[in-house]
Amino acid sequence: MKNWKFFMVLILPVAFLNCDELKEALEEEVEVTTSYTHRLSFSVLPDSEPAQQFETFINVGSFDLLANPDVTNLIGNPERIKEIEILGVRYELKNFIGNVDANIDNPLFYLATESPGGPPDLVFLGTNANIAEADFFGTLFTVSGNFNGASQRLNQSSRKIFDYVISGIVDYVPATFDIETTFTFRLKLEIDPDEFAVE
Repeated sequence: MKNWKFFMVLILPVAFLNCDELKEALEEEVEVTTSYTHRLSFSVLPDSEPAQQFETFINVGSFDLLANPDVTNLIGNPERIKEIEILGVRYELKNFIGNVDANIDNPLFYLATESPGGPPDLVFLGTNANIAEADFFGTLFTVSGNFNGASQRLNQSSRKIFDYVISGIVDYVPATFDIETTFTFRLKLEIDPDEFAVE
């Protein structure tokens, strides 16, 4: 249904053009906004006895930007993605088990990278929270910041794979939980005019 609506939006403005004008119009790049939801699991246990009050956590995630069916059905191959812009990042804490006093402190999101560190414009700060409460109430957190640097890094790569890292500190362990993150992108796509050829 989404693809049909997109097709209608694309075709209506050029409905009265002749064949050459139609082909020229379709050579223009189009933009599609789409979201990907990805989940990472964390198990934060004490390293020693008695348990330390604070323990660190880290995990790495990645996904193929073409994994979204709407994008795959529309463009067919990654070479048609001409530009990628990260519009927003939101996350939830889910499936918590452990000490109800456990809190996440200083959660960091490293975007468009396979490892922590790197340029400061790839690092974004999340929100400190009690994990049990956030899970129970379904709290939705927003990662704020300027994503231009991460978007540029993504565009410079020949891979259409989005890598990211989440790290932070949990106090009052043990704590097992998931961080479910939704990334929203704007993709500038090149449409093949031959696919819309008029006989």
